[in-house]
Amino acid sequence: MTLPAGWDRRHALTLQFVDSEVERAFQAAAADPARRRLVLNAVANVPVWIVGVIAAGMFLPGIYDRPIWLMAVGQCLGLIAGGVWAFRRSRSRRAVDGVYLTLDLTGGLVLTAMTVVSGLFESYAAFLLLFTAVNALAVQRVSFVPSVVAVVGQLSMFTVAGIAIELAALPFQFVLLASAFCVLVAGNYMVEDSERREFAQSRLIAALHRQVDDLLHRYLEPGVADSIIADPSRGELGGVQMEVSVMFADLTGFTAFSDRVEPAAAVALLNEAFAAAVPVVRAAGGTIVQFAGDAMMVIWNAPRPQPDHACLAARAAIGLQQATAHFADDPAHPRFRVGLNTGLALVGNIGTDELKDFSALGDTTNLAARLQSFAAPGSIVIGPRTRELIGDMATVRDLGLHELKGKAAPVRLYELIEMSEP
Repeated sequence: MTLPAGWDRRHALTLQFVDSEVERAFQAAAADPARRRLVLNAVANVPVWIVGVIAAGMFLPGIYDRPIWLMAVGQCLGLIAGGVWAFRRSRSRRAVDGVYLTLDLTGGLVLTAMTVVSGLFESYAAFLLLFTAVNALAVQRVSFVPSVVAVVGQLSMFTVAGIAIELAALPFQFVLLASAFCVLVAGNYMVEDSERREFAQSRLIAALHRQVDDLLHRYLEPGVADSIIADPSRGELGGVQMEVSVMFADLTGFTAFSDRVEPAAAVALLNEAFAAAVPVVRAAGGTIVQFAGDAMMVIWNAPRPQPDHACLAARAAIGLQQATAHFADDPAHPRFRVGLNTGLALVGNIGTDELKDFSALGDTTNLAARLQSFAAPGSIVIGPRTRELIGDMATVRDLGLHELKGKAAPVRLYELIEMSEP
């Protein structure tokens, strides 16, 4: 997945991403931590309100004769309801901000009313409103736009109440409160900007990871790629000796066919043949380690252990021939011939630190290649160890002993006809 140019552009004022899909993703990703902060805030503020009203009653005799306690109880119930609503319903950060903004403005209104009713507006209103603003912007960390709405609402309440009671010090307190609010909002702007930058970076890293993972799985067999991702040390040069089943399959007559047709047609035929063959061998657990022109090499029992690797390989070979049987309808169409052998091989990474291949080397691999050259188009020739392991599950035709290049002694070969159901 390649992200389009400018995908992370944002509005300078609101900080929102220009791309609506990216903005929705950010809102969803930021919802859970914002919701947890809101719930904790609501739970923590309930005792603060209770303690505050109790303290007011202790130090201000007769204050309970006024409706202050009723306002405080109402605010506590509002905090609890807001926390429950956010926890159960809010699915985006914008929704959480909306809930908190409602609680914050309601709390500011209640505080303003309580200080007016108690006659303590001049002494405590500005301080208490500043406290709620610090809680909203520093603890809850509401988004920048809601934070502006919050401080404008708080300042409006403070100003209206100050004018109503004809507060002489209103201009001075207003300037101090507005200055403090501006500092808090500016800090909130920087915090949200940082959060959105971090989100954009994490999204970019995730996209790059998916792109690399996709390319790795396209150019390496999934089993090989997954093993290297799980344990990078498996990508180091070297190998271990183990028993594997090796299959070579190539298109007989492809060279002559490609001489008669345009290069594009030759490539199309190769792609058609491999498109039919590859899913079959992969479904049987085979690891394709090499494409070489019109041929491919597949191994079993590496990199993942497969106790029945010989049977898996034999079924894959038959499945490959069945999947491409329609090629026989055209006599000029190249057909697969398959060689399959089982034995010890050196399995690992071969090459240099800069460029390497996962493969299986040794006499077992060489014999599999010889068997493929010996096979007729549309047939499967297997070696003696493969024949031994697949046993009675296979129907074979004994081809007798044959002298093969690189082998000191004759080798008994078999043509694999079919495999019984497991």
